[in-house]
Amino acid sequence: MEENRNSPKPPYREINEENDNYREKNKLTIPLVIAGVVLLLLIMYFAMSGDSNYDRGLKYLKQQQYTEALVEFQKVDTDEKEFRMAQSKINYINGLLTYKEGNYPQSKLYLTKVEPSDEYYREARLMIDKMDLASKQGNLELLTEQLKQDKDTVIIKERVIEKQPDKVGGAETRTDDTESIRKYRTALESISGKFEALYQTAKSASVPVKKEYVTDMDSLYSEFQKFTSGQSSGTTELRQLANSWMQKRMSHINRLIAENSVSDTKSTMALKEEGDKDYRLLQSMIRNN
Repeated sequence: MEENRNSPKPPYREINEENDNYREKNKLTIPLVIAGVVLLLLIMYFAMSGDSNYDRGLKYLKQQQYTEALVEFQKVDTDEKEFRMAQSKINYINGLLTYKEGNYPQSKLYLTKVEPSDEYYREARLMIDKMDLASKQGNLELLTEQLKQDKDTVIIKERVIEKQPDKVGGAETRTDDTESIRKYRTALESISGKFEALYQTAKSASVPVKKEYVTDMDSLYSEFQKFTSGQSSGTTELRQLANSWMQKRMSHINRLIAENSVSDTKSTMALKEEGDKDYRLLQSMIRNN
């Protein structure tokens, strides 16, 4: 018997057809959803991982690729929030490069423009301090040479007086010797001021920076030793006091470093107070003698 075409379909056949339609739709929908999710993730990844010019400049700077870092920092626009720090980094790099070339005046001009909030600010200040110290040591060497010449002149005059005892030369010799002592006191006042400035900065610096400053203090101390060698007996007390004071200052900083401490502890306070006492006495002797 032929089946009537208009008769209703069995329920199981309608269900199968719906399932087939659903599967056909899913064949298209699922890949599109997956593709959309992947595309969205890719967009987010590149958006988050894309470095700015400032970030790339920092990476180059940390790798000491200074030319590349300068190029990136110079690309930072004036309306970007990193512009000010980018300019600070440019000044730091230029200051560092000219410092290495020995062009201290130009280097100092750049480094003084490094922002205090810049992570390289402390390094910039350290280079400035080293340049100032080098300049002062150069002046000290000139003064030392001048004192040596004065000393030689005194010796020559003393020999002339020995050959001509009938001439009154004692007063002249004493005057020359007094002038030499006066110049020594003036030079010592300058040295002590520079050394104390290094100490005061080192005292409040972080432990790694303290190590840098104590090296500079030791260098100036060595210059002081060379400078004072061969001086007249009239400067003995000043030399001994200055030597004791410098050693106490360096011992104080070295003790802070050993204890890994930025500020004073009970064990370091005594050294600081002894050094303070010697410094006040030294300055008093320099000015009153």
